[in-house]
Amino acid sequence: MNKTCRTILNYGYLIIIALSCSLLKAQETSLGTRIDLVKNILNELDTSAANCLKQLEDSRSDSHCVDFMADIDGQPTADLISHCDVLKAWRKQYVEEPTSSNETTETNLKHMRDIEFFCGENFLQERANNVVDAFELLTDQLNQES
Repeated sequence: MNKTCRTILNYGYLIIIALSCSLLKAQETSLGTRIDLVKNILNELDTSAANCLKQLEDSRSDSHCVDFMADIDGQPTADLISHCDVLKAWRKQYVEEPTSSNETTETNLKHMRDIEFFCGENFLQERANNVVDAFELLTDQLNQES
């Protein structure tokens, strides 16, 4: 085996180990931490959308909301969906079997409220004031240009 093949294999092993560690870490993330992460991501998306709206108002701006589109199409939105999926799965399991949780009833009810508030139906429209407006304006602009 030549040196290049060994190097590629070593990098491959490192990637597999890193992914395995990431999966283990993701499984260990508490509900409260996930809820906080969702809140932070929603705030980041909303701030990015607000900046985009300002850029759209400024006719001199050439950026065309690149950062906002990268956030919507990229990792922040993927992380948001991933965390909400895990939280909703916990909520479903808790509803079906309340004894499956080691937390107090009060803590579980708080988690249930937070999950519904931040990951429930239309959560992005309801919790991020600027995201839908920015997305709609960008879509309208793209349709006008074509």
